[in-house]
Amino acid sequence: LSPTQNALAWNPRTQRLTATANTQLDRTLTLEGSGWTPHNNIRPTGQRTATTAYDSLRGLTMIYERLDGTWEWDGTVYRQAAPASPLTAPNVEDAAMVFDEACGDLILFGGFNLSSNNMLADTWRFDGTKWQKLPIAGPPGRSRHTMFYDPVRNATILFGGAVKPNT
Repeated sequence: LSPTQNALAWNPRTQRLTATANTQLDRTLTLEGSGWTPHNNIRPTGQRTATTAYDSLRGLTMIYERLDGTWEWDGTVYRQAAPASPLTAPNVEDAAMVFDEACGDLILFGGFNLSSNNMLADTWRFDGTKWQKLPIAGPPGRSRHTMFYDPVRNATILFGGAVKPNT
């Protein structure tokens, strides 16, 4: 497993870590015990800058990538949940995504827009069928950050990231 360009999600139901290996590998792996197991299945291609989160309500690992759209993986089969569309989905790379248990939706924040060369501070919600841009003020735009849901605080936590291109 290459140390770069991977998206990870923990599945508490199966007790497995799922990795979508991006770049040239273009495959899905799960960490089972002491080693990685590759899964040969039809999956979205070109996941160079995908982000992944586990949806605990539906029991699915969700993957978002600006060119391929939104995909769900049940541990065996991929299914496209929403196609890529600049009018209905975020046009962003290197964003972070988390499943927010308080609202029951996926939350995607930030990232980098290649066409405008800008860091984004946009927050999007995915309800299982469609993306919606939320009209809320958040932290400054950034990419290559991470987010997780804290059930004790009942809050989504954002950590790190680059606030300028190429940093």
